[in-house]
Amino acid sequence: HPIAEYKKKRFIFREGLKRWPLTISETLAMIFRFLPKLLFAKAQLKPRTDESIGVWGRKNLGGPAVRYLLAPALQGIYAGNIERMSADSIFGKMFSNSKKTKYKGTVAPENGMGELIQALRLKIESQGTRIHLNSDYVVTDLEIPHFVCVSAKASAKVVAPVAKELALQLSKIETLSLVSVTLFLETPSRPIQGFGCLVPEGNNVESLGILSNTYIFNNRGPGYSETWILGGARSPNLIAKSDHELIQQIQQDRQKLFGEAGKIVGFKIFRWPNALPHFTLEHNTLIRQLNPPKNLYLNGNYLDVIGLSKILARTEDMVAQVKEQT
Repeated sequence: HPIAEYKKKRFIFREGLKRWPLTISETLAMIFRFLPKLLFAKAQLKPRTDESIGVWGRKNLGGPAVRYLLAPALQGIYAGNIERMSADSIFGKMFSNSKKTKYKGTVAPENGMGELIQALRLKIESQGTRIHLNSDYVVTDLEIPHFVCVSAKASAKVVAPVAKELALQLSKIETLSLVSVTLFLETPSRPIQGFGCLVPEGNNVESLGILSNTYIFNNRGPGYSETWILGGARSPNLIAKSDHELIQQIQQDRQKLFGEAGKIVGFKIFRWPNALPHFTLEHNTLIRQLNPPKNLYLNGNYLDVIGLSKILARTEDMVAQVKEQT
């Protein structure tokens, strides 16, 4: 199916859409810098605990590879600033002897996250558990195990009555806000015929990347649709902009990147405040100091695990730990 072929194509913007954004000389320089260490001195690749991704990348891959390959690739996952992000947090596990998760690759429900949430609800309720929606909750005693599986800032409020120091540490965790804007456009002369495009810094645009919905999903209707991702460490204040200002910004970015703003026939805007933890060097230090009391267990993407597969693996480990202690 044509869609299946298109969705395999992922682009990085460098004077146009590029599946490989490095020149031949930059690629060779990266290989000659990285490969000997990988083959003969792998220990040299292990990040130091005080080393940022930017520093680690320039040392082991070179400047162009960091700017046009590593930074945008990580930006598409973490939305952070690689000059502040901890290389040990992101790459350290590659050099550890910890067991590998059985969940490999991309894990996502076929019909979207709503399908997963509905299945979880039905499974939990079938076991006699009650779910309370739109309710505030705080832990008032630790007679029985409590699992707190919300954001760091929400967790701080939940655990405050029984663990004030832990709550203070959780409240200090830096987070990043995101905005996603789905546009419905008259088909442009230069559509993104692939999964999407990441936009490195230095292109004088605010957007982090674009998903080309028309070429990812079947049955999206006759029109052309893109989802633009903004915010993160690059533009932390964009979440406060009005709908009109966001659309204006995207049209400016689209004009700079593709030479045409596109004629918008509809749009849908989603704002995600404090959506992702910022895995900075300070964050790396802070989470290592977290020490929940007995019967209090924390889980969430701020604990060095972003992505459903990694959170599933961490959850299994946590449940096994509780079983051992009870």
